[in-house]
Amino acid sequence: MGKRPMLIHVTDNGPAHAAGLQVGDVLVAVDGKRVPTRGLGNPRNKLRKQLREAAEDGVLEFDYERGSGTRYKAVVEPVLGCAYPVRLVHDDSINAFADGNAIYITVGMYRFARNDLELQAVIAHELAHNSEGHIAKMRARGLLGSVVDVAAAAVGANTQGGFTRLAMQMFNKSFEREADYVSMYMLERAGIDATEAASLWRRMAVEHPDSVIFAGTHPTTSERFVNLENAHKEIIAKRQADRPLLPSRKRGEDR
Repeated sequence: MGKRPMLIHVTDNGPAHAAGLQVGDVLVAVDGKRVPTRGLGNPRNKLRKQLREAAEDGVLEFDYERGSGTRYKAVVEPVLGCAYPVRLVHDDSINAFADGNAIYITVGMYRFARNDLELQAVIAHELAHNSEGHIAKMRARGLLGSVVDVAAAAVGANTQGGFTRLAMQMFNKSFEREADYVSMYMLERAGIDATEAASLWRRMAVEHPDSVIFAGTHPTTSERFVNLENAHKEIIAKRQADRPLLPSRKRGEDR
């Protein structure tokens, strides 16, 4: 926002908030080293690198200016965060996906979500795909299928990659069910009321009935709604019984 980086958002109850930093504060130095300024290459990437390196030692000390330029210091204690960034895709289709390294939300899905809870439900679902290793498992099964395709080609049979596609699709629905199931626990453990999370899929079924085109690789929207409702009931039962809020891995695999 100027020659030096300015804070434009401070997360409530986060490390910066606890240290007293506010929106509008201008960063001057981190651990005594001046921050990159505009006009010197890519200052944003340089600042990210500087912050990552400083955070490796634990506590960070920020020099910053506020208001008329008065200099202050803030001691920030980092907390462990999510390693998967969420990226907005400029596409009007109602979609979201994960690739094992990040989470992607289309502009269409962002607009379709009517509140933060629905958007959080979508993000939690894609996060579960990453955390459960679904992408790597899909690629491994695709590789197995390709071996069969190659073997068939060696004896003169052209499968046109059919076994590769079949191997990658065989477990798609089970992965989607597991991601739905695990995502409900993620929301609950994050302190987010997941009571209405399933309403997203019900509304999608009503407003976008063409979503059945995903039926080959995804559970139907009605099935997803029922599964999410059942997962919520399971979580409530565990709360009432004072049991750990952890998803049943065996059940997740079967789902």
